[in-house]
Amino acid sequence: MHLKIVFLAYLRQLHQSDNAYTRRLLDDKEFSATEVTSYTTLVSDAMTAALLNLQSAAKGSKAAESNPTTDRPVRKPTAKPAAAHAPDAPLAPTEDAAPT
Repeated sequence: MHLKIVFLAYLRQLHQSDNAYTRRLLDDKEFSATEVTSYTTLVSDAMTAALLNLQSAAKGSKAAESNPTTDRPVRKPTAKPAAAHAPDAPLAPTEDAAPT
């Protein structure tokens, strides 16, 4: 179940980045290499966050203790990871933030 959640979150971030990139590409203004790099960084960051989330979950399952009465692993409760960004925050850099 955790894998599905991480994958769907990754797809959402990827979709948002793709939409922002496409909107910016269709603008009449010039599209600089710096802006392309910033969008590439957004996709890379989303992938890295998803992989780190999966790795932390895998480490948590390896650290599960054995329950002697049922021989099933008993997982320790873990803290909920903090969001990488605010849910309403735009993923794409703004024109004000992009160097010219």
